[in-house]
Amino acid sequence: MGAVEQTTSREKDVLGGKASSLEKSWYIDPQQPVFTGHFPGNPIMPGVLVLGLLKSLISEHVGKPVQIAAIKRQKFMRPVLPTNTLTITVGKLEMDGDFIDLQYQASVAEGPVAKGSISVKQPSSIEQSNSLEQSNSLEQNSRFKQTDSH
Repeated sequence: MGAVEQTTSREKDVLGGKASSLEKSWYIDPQQPVFTGHFPGNPIMPGVLVLGLLKSLISEHVGKPVQIAAIKRQKFMRPVLPTNTLTITVGKLEMDGDFIDLQYQASVAEGPVAKGSISVKQPSSIEQSNSLEQSNSLEQNSRFKQTDSH
């Protein structure tokens, strides 16, 4: 999501049947425009942007844009702050036709920030081109920088 500079990406064959987990980290740039309004004087990253980075990670891994079809369970435990490094780890639950059910956890150095269970769907070829254009636009407009995790 955004002009991100990757510094971490670990894959252990999730999705497509081979991996058991997938992980990526992003540096949260304090200059990101969203922080001016969310919230002035106390900036925090909106939860929807955490889900956007999760969607981007899954799309990148499967090589096609995906859509979040359902959020089955979601819990936000602490805010993501500017200058944090956010790490998202995805684990495979099961595949059901065109749907992939996943669980994930997002964390920063201080501990977990979010966890949940979602279902994603790979869109049809017509939907794919529109979804890919939107995804690329988000990537180009974001200032989150991907980072390497240890």
